[in-house]
Amino acid sequence: MSKSIKPYLKDIIQLADYLINTFASKTRGDLYSDPTLQFAVSYVMQHIGEAANKIPDAFRQQHPQIQWRKIINLRHRLAHNYTGTSYSLIYDIIKESIPLLKNQVEEILKTLPEEN
Repeated sequence: MSKSIKPYLKDIIQLADYLINTFASKTRGDLYSDPTLQFAVSYVMQHIGEAANKIPDAFRQQHPQIQWRKIINLRHRLAHNYTGTSYSLIYDIIKESIPLLKNQVEEILKTLPEEN
């Protein structure tokens, strides 16, 4: 395994934690009405997608339980605003998919050998 994979996985966990903690007390309406929150969420989700994109395909294929392609595609949609941003979808992803992603990546990290 390349030593460069772990930092990307750790970034995903740290960024997921940020979203989970930020949205622990936020509602869908909070996201709809707060442009600063929208910007922050977009930024964080783009970075999750960027970290996923830097993980080699072979490693991603070994862990198909994670929807790598969807994560990367969302990053592209947010970064390039292809079809506008659906904050309803973003809210659902944060509440439902991000905690699962965090848990899955944590489980993968547990299986990787320690680095020197």
